[in-house]
Amino acid sequence: MKNLGTLYSYELRKLLTKRMAWVTTLLLSALMVYTACSPPSAAYGSTFTRTDREGHTTSQYLSMAEQDKIKREGDRSIRGLPMDEEFFRQIRALPLFSGEYLLTDRAEVSSYFMAEDPRFSWAYSMIESIPNLNAATVTEEQFYTAREQLLEQTWRTQGLSEQEAAYWRAMETRVTKPFVYQNIWGSRDLLDTQPVFLSEVIPLTAAVFLCGVFSEDKRARTDVLVFSSRHGWLPLCLAKALAGCTAVLAGSGVILGSTAAAIFLTREVPGLDAAVQLRCLRSSFPMTMGQAVALMWSLLLLYGLLCGGITLLISAWTRSSVAALTAPALLVLMQMMRIPFPAWMGEYMPNQLFDSMSTLSDVRLLRLFGVTLNKLQFGFLLYGLLTILLLSLCWLGWRRSAEGRSH
Repeated sequence: MKNLGTLYSYELRKLLTKRMAWVTTLLLSALMVYTACSPPSAAYGSTFTRTDREGHTTSQYLSMAEQDKIKREGDRSIRGLPMDEEFFRQIRALPLFSGEYLLTDRAEVSSYFMAEDPRFSWAYSMIESIPNLNAATVTEEQFYTAREQLLEQTWRTQGLSEQEAAYWRAMETRVTKPFVYQNIWGSRDLLDTQPVFLSEVIPLTAAVFLCGVFSEDKRARTDVLVFSSRHGWLPLCLAKALAGCTAVLAGSGVILGSTAAAIFLTREVPGLDAAVQLRCLRSSFPMTMGQAVALMWSLLLLYGLLCGGITLLISAWTRSSVAALTAPALLVLMQMMRIPFPAWMGEYMPNQLFDSMSTLSDVRLLRLFGVTLNKLQFGFLLYGLLTILLLSLCWLGWRRSAEGRSH
């Protein structure tokens, strides 16, 4: 074990100098940057129509780019306002509810906010998402009381025990109220859209970096020499695994870092200090949007290690670079095709776990060794334990190959 550091440095240098791995990582980074920064189309759009009390109809065409700009900048003047009684009084006083416009359907409401006054568009959608609330008459007390009733109803519907409901009530007491209104359109990109896309490219990075870690000696016909010292098997296996984990973190970090940098450099990203409830009213997590983003992106790095563990395991047991390269690609394909899994398994698959709305609003709890864990906490624990298990199984495959070649 005294040579572990030397072996680790040697194995890491081999991985970090793989040209094809870095080319693939940079191409995937470029793809994610393009996806994150690609502006809404100016060639497509919608026509917004509103009718006044006299029956006069006005229509206005707005491109997708114009709509996106209005959404992101429209409520600039009300950012930072507490969602108290004065805030809801301003909503009730909108011309939208004074009878000036004929509101026959939700399209008419959308047209008003898009073409007339976009300030309270997101606040309106929050109010209307709670059953039995009317934005034209809502008060501060009604809003927070109705939200509390909605949470209680959700807990009952999900079949939570009184102890589990008490857990969420305790979490809810730590949520600051009244909420402070913020524009969250920019931070939504980091929380909602990007994690799912990133979870589909990270396995490919792990595959190209690590597919040959345990199989390259067989290909180069140096395995007999490598396995000639029985006491060196374990240190070399540990060095390969640790170097593989480091390389995956480096590759994943490049992709995540370039994506985040591109978003922050090309657009305004307000709302990171907003309560996560502004995005997900059913959530009782006492955190900000920025904290939720940090947790999701940290979980992505852990997922990178898990994908690395899968690649290393297949490489160790099959001694085939092709098999180790194919397995993570199949995992990505399964995500993209939305192949159904049993409920107990499916909710922790990447396409479900990195769906922020689903994860942040999930109220099911698990109790392990006297500790209560929510879905996000258990996701970290599960991915971490699976990574350790996969890396441990690599040793069994490596030792089997070593014993087979040393005799």
